[in-house]
Amino acid sequence: MNEFYHDVKLNPVPAVLGIIISAIGFVTTFLTLALSISDFRTDRFYPDYRHIYRLESQLLLPNGVRVRSAQVPLPLIDALKKEPGITSVSYAHRFFTSIRSEGRVMSDVEIFAVSPEFLTRLNPYRQSLAPLEAHEIYITPAFNRRYLGFSSPRGKIIELGNQGKFIIKDVVEPHKDSSQNMPIMIAFSPWMMEGYDDKRRDWYNNQVYAFIHSASPQTFDNRLLDQVVERYAPQLPGAPDTPAQSLHFSARNILAMHYGQGYPDELAAVHSMALLHTLYGAAIFVLLTTLVNFLSINGIINAAKRSSLHIKRCIGASDKQILAEYCGIIFPQFLCIMILALGMLLGSALLSEPILALLHQVPCRLQVGVFMSVSLIMGGMIVLSQWIYLRLFVFSVRNTRGDARFESKATYYINKLSMVAQLLLSGSMVYIWAGAIAQNHYVMDTDFGYHKKNLLTFEINEPLRSLAMLRMLQDRLKESTGTSNIALSSWRPFDMSPAVMTVQHGRQQQDQSVAINAFSADRNFPLVWGLETLAGKENAVSESRDPAILHVIVTRAFMNAMGQSSYDEVMNNTFYIDLDGKKEALRVLRIVDNIYLGERTTLPQPLMIFIKDNIEKYGSIKYSTRRQRDNIISQLQDYGLSEGQIVLVDDLHRRHFKNHLLITNVIRLVAALSMLLLLGSAVIIGISEAVRLNKTLKIMEAVGGSVYTGIVFFLQQNMAPLLISSALAFIVGFGFLHRWLKRYDLVTGLTYTYALAALLLLTLGVAAVMALSLMAGGRWFRATGRTQKGEAWM
Repeated sequence: MNEFYHDVKLNPVPAVLGIIISAIGFVTTFLTLALSISDFRTDRFYPDYRHIYRLESQLLLPNGVRVRSAQVPLPLIDALKKEPGITSVSYAHRFFTSIRSEGRVMSDVEIFAVSPEFLTRLNPYRQSLAPLEAHEIYITPAFNRRYLGFSSPRGKIIELGNQGKFIIKDVVEPHKDSSQNMPIMIAFSPWMMEGYDDKRRDWYNNQVYAFIHSASPQTFDNRLLDQVVERYAPQLPGAPDTPAQSLHFSARNILAMHYGQGYPDELAAVHSMALLHTLYGAAIFVLLTTLVNFLSINGIINAAKRSSLHIKRCIGASDKQILAEYCGIIFPQFLCIMILALGMLLGSALLSEPILALLHQVPCRLQVGVFMSVSLIMGGMIVLSQWIYLRLFVFSVRNTRGDARFESKATYYINKLSMVAQLLLSGSMVYIWAGAIAQNHYVMDTDFGYHKKNLLTFEINEPLRSLAMLRMLQDRLKESTGTSNIALSSWRPFDMSPAVMTVQHGRQQQDQSVAINAFSADRNFPLVWGLETLAGKENAVSESRDPAILHVIVTRAFMNAMGQSSYDEVMNNTFYIDLDGKKEALRVLRIVDNIYLGERTTLPQPLMIFIKDNIEKYGSIKYSTRRQRDNIISQLQDYGLSEGQIVLVDDLHRRHFKNHLLITNVIRLVAALSMLLLLGSAVIIGISEAVRLNKTLKIMEAVGGSVYTGIVFFLQQNMAPLLISSALAFIVGFGFLHRWLKRYDLVTGLTYTYALAALLLLTLGVAAVMALSLMAGGRWFRATGRTQKGEAWM
């Protein structure tokens, strides 16, 4: 302990940095292993998980848009039950209804109705459960706390919308390792699904989440699903392609279900593969950075007492005695690292909900095992680094002038290699971080064709499902807050459910129609959403009074898709659509700039907006201040809307780009940590170089050289390592950033510009910090007259 205290006292900054860096590496390793264990265990508790597959669908629309879903149509289930290679098919139907309990009504509650095989094959709860009978229900404690508030729920009766009364059969705990989130479950019956008989024959509308149990031990062959489509699926009305060309189904093993595929109707609690890979990559970067820093700082600490070790050898100390002395240093150093790492881990769990949730998912025995394993690895790394140092610089070296020159040369190369390695790692992370931040800002702040700021949307629930109630709400909001009118629409950002209609103008043949996306909105929509009008501003936006003509607003992409060359040509033309088997005429009221229904793409999709003063799926209100927003939310909640049903448009964008934001935050954190460690190491290496070059700098000063001459000499010696490491960092960073950007359809050229600028600034900053450290270290040694001790320090 005395030797450890002496080391800390002799070199406090390197010693403390070494402990902190090692603790960071320990925490990073522990959390990475915990994440991999949690990921590995997800959905692996099912007995036959190797044979269970989730079915997914993809529909190619006539306009070229692909609609992907985690659900499949009902007739596919009936067809698969006839296949000999499939043991069983389990399915769950999700719907939303109201719950009435003890005089309270909760609207739009998510309900899961499951088939009899579901609980046998895919029970997502901890308990072994008996199949549900009609009008029986399972709920989770979280569901009871949120909606019901029963002190003893079992046996209580609740009413589910039009489905009737249900008795709570049991309160069940979700399994930790299940990715399926089903807080309430009932038995499926055909009468629960509106239009069940028609949907049993509809191959082009997805209704249920389906799982198959394969009889074969081999991986399921998706060609079987293609054959089922060819045999049973009918032609899509109005589509030129065959069913096999437009309708595709695939099966994914249940172990891969929790890896998100971007389905808008996802059932499972999913993780982004890109985010997981980023986390694992970031952990590797942090571990490599901490390892390089630890070895560099450990070398500087050992160099400071190298002369004392040689003196001990000269007066008769054996190698075993010196090794035993070092072991006395290693234990308290290791103990300090463990205590600090445990404190960091507890602090992270308290301050970060994702980390706390991760630790909750991993069983305690596994956490203890991981902690002990990482402790052994950390202890082994410390012992190995100390032994290598003693072997190279103490046990095999004689105390002569030649050996002193060798040690000085070795220190020079060790410093250079350390700087190259650290700048390579940190420079790569900074390059990726700057590029990712630039791209993320571009994606989030780009023009989507509508206003995002100060705009709130809400779902229309039962109490508001009449124009009279909506007008009353609108008048209340105007009177109390002075907000805009309420706009109604069947779409809001990233709702990819707009209809696709075939449109033609009068000079086109019947087979020359164009598939166009369409949704409905009322007259207030263009103003509330801030659509930019390109033509027809003089026309009032209103619903048509002529039943034979429909009023629409179209986008600039619509004009291009219809082959029109000017705005006037569109405004003066008549367009036609097939609606319910009849040909309807369209009158274009306005042409607006392109609107992106989801993410911004290179080629915008053409769009029509039908103007109808009807009740739609969503309402939206524009506000000016935060106080107005809070007042609007409060009044909407008076009508039974929950927090999840009221959302800001900005929050919709943040929610959609959640994984991108998380990835950016991870990269930002790792880049910041790498930069801090790099700059700290640059300071220490600069001081180390000041000691090594102390005599040389004094000679240069004696013959008339200035401080700047010494800096130039220092930079000349370090320019090559800095340039080499920066070039390598650019190559590595460019490769990772380019691969990461492939997920975007639209990439700004500024991404690479900002990334390169950040890397160059980091390189210049490191050179400046090292030069300043050299100046400070040289002045300190000359001012204190400790040149000889300085030589011994190195």
